[in-house]
Amino acid sequence: MQRLVQKANGKAAMWRQKCKSGEGGVRSEELDEMKKKFTAKVMDAESQLEAALSKAASLDKANHRLRAEMEDLSVEVERVCTCCSLVYKTLRLRRHTLKRVYILKIGL
Repeated sequence: MQRLVQKANGKAAMWRQKCKSGEGGVRSEELDEMKKKFTAKVMDAESQLEAALSKAASLDKANHRLRAEMEDLSVEVERVCTCCSLVYKTLRLRRHTLKRVYILKIGL
């Protein structure tokens, strides 16, 4: 176990030395460039997220507005149906009354 720890510490020291000397595979200029690219990507992703959240909020508002409008129209349809039913009943009653008047006229 102690041998593995010493081996890992040795490798860590070797990589630490390589990174300090620039032999670690990535130079500090490359690292700075990678950081800049990563920061740009993060900022782009954040702006896309903000745009998506804004669009979602807008769609949610439109959804609520359309639901309220649909409810209003549903109430209006029920009112019109009730009115049509009353008109139909009134016309049927008048038709029946006119038939009776016509029968009485013929009978006279």
